Amino acid sequence: MRKQFWVWASILLLALAFGLTIFNAQAQREVRERQAALAAEGAETHAWACLYKADLETKVADGKAFLAMTPEQRIEKYGTALGGIPESVIRNSLVNQRQNLETASVLNCP
Repeated sequence: MRKQFWVWASILLLALAFGLTIFNAQAQREVRERQAALAAEGAETHAWACLYKADLETKVADGKAFLAMTPEQRIEKYGTALGGIPESVIRNSLVNQRQNLETASVLNCP
């Protein structure tokens, strides 16, 4: 009787150990999947941030070019609606865009 008890206790302990091993493997797989998803999300976020940085660079260059034109050249190139935008509005926009661009300068973009 005592021998049977130890046999069943050993079987129960082996089954418990096997179950815990399976559970642990499943948990580790889920952690790896979450880490991979976060890495992919981080890469996508970085790509969008780089796109935003490139857009800011273009806007700053366009703003500088706009301010370098005479009012007549602006109207000729952009029409009366856009060509008539006051220089103060463009300058304020450039200040904001340069500040954002300075913040984005920490990005390592291709």
